[in-house]
Amino acid sequence: MAKKRRTKSDKIIAQLRRQLDQSQPRSEQDTPVPTSAPRPSHTKQPEAFSYSEVVQKKKNVTHEKTRIELPYDPKLIRKDLRKTLILSTLAFSLELVLYFYLNSLS
Repeated sequence: MAKKRRTKSDKIIAQLRRQLDQSQPRSEQDTPVPTSAPRPSHTKQPEAFSYSEVVQKKKNVTHEKTRIELPYDPKLIRKDLRKTLILSTLAFSLELVLYFYLNSLS
């Protein structure tokens, strides 16, 4: 069986995904834990937080929106779609006018 060829859009998506992975810092959960390291026999219990502390921490966190740059302008797509809709409506209405005009002659 032949391998499926990657399209240009697939390549662009993969490139953007790699850029996004590089820009995001790795968390501690992503790093593998060595199996040979001894585990402590006593573990510290997590401290309890009050609701106001949690809300305050959430307010302090800034959310950075990652902006994906597209190789095209979305405004141009909207403009092209509008133009296509107008032209197709005109063509369809012309067909209807010709149909009724030709039927009225008979």
